[in-house]
Amino acid sequence: MKKRNFTFRYGLYIYLSIVAFFALMKVFNLEDISELRLVNFVFVIYFVNKLIVRNFIEDDKVGYLYNLRTAFGASATAVFLSCASMLVYTTFISPEFPQVLEGSFLFGKDLTGMRVVLVLFLEGMASSAIVAFSLMQYWKNYKREHKNVALD
Repeated sequence: MKKRNFTFRYGLYIYLSIVAFFALMKVFNLEDISELRLVNFVFVIYFVNKLIVRNFIEDDKVGYLYNLRTAFGASATAVFLSCASMLVYTTFISPEFPQVLEGSFLFGKDLTGMRVVLVLFLEGMASSAIVAFSLMQYWKNYKREHKNVALD
């Protein structure tokens, strides 16, 4: 039986939820509150967890490394799409947005759209790896304790 790969689909779910959240922040004029930007981490955790449960827990034929790669790939897809969107946003829609970020994060001074995208990419890829690995460790231990199956 062929394994279905949901990497892009869940990456798109993550991306669309983050875009919707940031659009709501823009509508309610809350984009300068840096703490609210951390909520996007919740979307990443939620959808990566759903992907892992779908593949790893419900299907005993899917192995640890395959699912780790799929989980990381989904969040990395969201990071690539988010970086592209941020580049378009800071270039065409709101060129003053990097100045909003100057006072709220450790970006530095004299920010440009490309610097923001670079930092977003590095931060996003690091958090993708951390989330994918952490959730896979949790579910690996859960599966071992509750199903008593051999893991590869």
